[in-house]
Amino acid sequence: MPKLFLSVLAGLLACSAALTKHSQHRMSTSMSKVHRMHRGDDSTDVALDVDTTGAACLDGSPFYFTYYPGTSSHWTIQFHSVSVGCYGFEGKPTDGGESGSDTNCADRAEKATGSSSEEHDGSTSSNCQCRNYDDAGSNASCHCVSLLNCDGSMLGGYIEDPIENEGQFYYSRGRRNLNATIELLLEEYGLNDASDVVLYGQSGAGAAVTVAVDAARELIPETAAVRGLSVGGFVPEWEDAKEDYKYIDEMKRMYEFHGMEDQLSKDCTSAHADEPWLCMLAPHAVKHLKTPMFFMNSHYDAWQLIKIDDLERQDIYENMSGIGKDHEEVERYGAEWLSQFEESVTSDTKHGAYITSCMCHCGCGPNATDFIDWDEPKLSYIQWYTNPTYTVYVDPDEANYDCNNGELP
Repeated sequence: MPKLFLSVLAGLLACSAALTKHSQHRMSTSMSKVHRMHRGDDSTDVALDVDTTGAACLDGSPFYFTYYPGTSSHWTIQFHSVSVGCYGFEGKPTDGGESGSDTNCADRAEKATGSSSEEHDGSTSSNCQCRNYDDAGSNASCHCVSLLNCDGSMLGGYIEDPIENEGQFYYSRGRRNLNATIELLLEEYGLNDASDVVLYGQSGAGAAVTVAVDAARELIPETAAVRGLSVGGFVPEWEDAKEDYKYIDEMKRMYEFHGMEDQLSKDCTSAHADEPWLCMLAPHAVKHLKTPMFFMNSHYDAWQLIKIDDLERQDIYENMSGIGKDHEEVERYGAEWLSQFEESVTSDTKHGAYITSCMCHCGCGPNATDFIDWDEPKLSYIQWYTNPTYTVYVDPDEANYDCNNGELP
């Protein structure tokens, strides 16, 4: 039975600086700039014209966002991402150099994670969840905007000119996609009248929110309160993950390939001049954030134990090795994670967090439900959201598998 619970948890594994060089791509209210595609009774896909807005998917097809209209002045902008982005035109050595890896930009451009073309329908922007709350804990119908994950840079890259490879052209416009979306929402959808806006993402999308929230804040009127919410996206600096094609090395390759130097905090990159890509990691990015952020995470994050600490997936998820043969290593990782968290999310900030000791990623609630559906972190987030002050809870227990409160699904 524990394996059944962990398989559900494993299924949730994938739940996952202002732009300075695109002044020629300012949005206007001209209807020629966008194309609206009816998705359903409650939503509309809005595609942005590549030539007039600068927004584009990796293959040059139009970037689009999905708009779910609300009845309140609250807005949620939801990021989506799948694992890391792409950073070249060859597969990783661990992939045997074979096609199909999302880190190969040519291969990614032929999938929904790199293209909005009809043959790749079923992309990652199909859902949106309101994460705005009032004092009573109600999240009355917000305007919800779901961002397509098709740029290969976790909405963080920008290169003006297309990149040519074997006669094909590829586009790195991730941050432009975000900025163009916000500009259009301000001009045509009423975002300028918002009382509050939260940028929200899980897993890699949560990491993307952390490095983009200040850039978004600069575009949104000061009359609106802006917040960030990251679930499962706080990844520490870990020396072993700097080895070739490990996670932090992949961040370095993304940083270089997508021209991300202008999209990250200048204060942060100056502080890490020798390794500026470290500013893509929450412990370094958060130290320079001006916008309040709330983190929901495990300090024994199961995905990180596999991807960052290089433990075996089957052992962590199926054999419960975190409380068995790998317990010592898991505790070592958790201690370092917590140390870096406490050094960056400090009492002199307006950031908040709920940190669990359960070995999970995004599905940390009872019966492996979403973190945000768990009453305790949800209440903590609501209290913080309405009045952002330093509000941090850390479960001090050792690593465990108690996310389901001892009741197996």
